[in-house]
Amino acid sequence: MIGITNASPIIYLGKIGAIDLLKHNFDQLYSTQEVVQEVLRKEQSPEIPIITQFIKKYIKIRIPTNHNLVDQIESLQIHRGEATVIVLSNEISSSEIKPILIIDDLAAREVCKAMNLQITGTVGIILRSIRKKYISSKQGQLLIDRLCFETTFRISAHLYQKIAKIISSLS
Repeated sequence: MIGITNASPIIYLGKIGAIDLLKHNFDQLYSTQEVVQEVLRKEQSPEIPIITQFIKKYIKIRIPTNHNLVDQIESLQIHRGEATVIVLSNEISSSEIKPILIIDDLAAREVCKAMNLQITGTVGIILRSIRKKYISSKQGQLLIDRLCFETTFRISAHLYQKIAKIISSLS
């Protein structure tokens, strides 16, 4: 399975010590140079050495070829990095290959839905990891708690409760 990742899932999974979940969930991981530059821009963060090593070892950098589409998506107030991974996902998609785009931004996710791209996000990677038994439900809930209470990642109280119910049902 192919995963194409935006910056925030890499950053947040790195911050909570769970970046390896990306390699466990996907046979191949791709991103773009714009995303990698955004991730590595935060040189002072303590997780950057681990993230840098992970990117070098597991993420293949690809350049989307449809620059006009990147510009069109960016004109919708979508950041350039997000626009490039959306276009890359669209370009890799075919009748046989359906990559999963790992992206958190709500506006970008709406564009992905309009383009019929398969998406997940940081929380989705944690839930997927529980379902595939890479981590236990208890570990998954701890990761969600760290994500929500120890980083700048934000979800509503309602969504947090919904996620907790899903995790408890996977026990």
